[in-house]
Amino acid sequence: MDGFWHTELPNGYVMESIENDFDREYLTSNIAKDEKRVVKWVTKIKISGDTIYGEQYEVNESPGNEHYFVLDTRTDELTQYKSLNEVRNLNLAMVASLTPIESFYYHSWMWVVPLGISAFIISSGLVLLLWVVILKLNPVKRVS
Repeated sequence: MDGFWHTELPNGYVMESIENDFDREYLTSNIAKDEKRVVKWVTKIKISGDTIYGEQYEVNESPGNEHYFVLDTRTDELTQYKSLNEVRNLNLAMVASLTPIESFYYHSWMWVVPLGISAFIISSGLVLLLWVVILKLNPVKRVS
């Protein structure tokens, strides 16, 4: 994945990422409100009403050191958990259905399919036009 990624979240929050390298196995993002970062290195989220449940992973940490958070977007209250065990001890079922953030970005790209179809039609038309021009410049010689 390469480029700028942006999607709207409840109550004025946004999820944004700038990715320009391919050596990562996953996409990370920041959740912000009013251009102020609230949560960084987000890898998975679940949105339920006004609440965002999520997983964050520091790139310089070893696998298995994921952190979890609950963000109430209505009250702007952020609760963070240091480990999966802490979340399990509190009986939070949030980790069972967290979704990788890539799917949230893809759902925000409503224009991708129409743009792809348009690009295909235009390129097909150009190929046809070039074919006609070549035929006109090089007429077929008939053998009698």
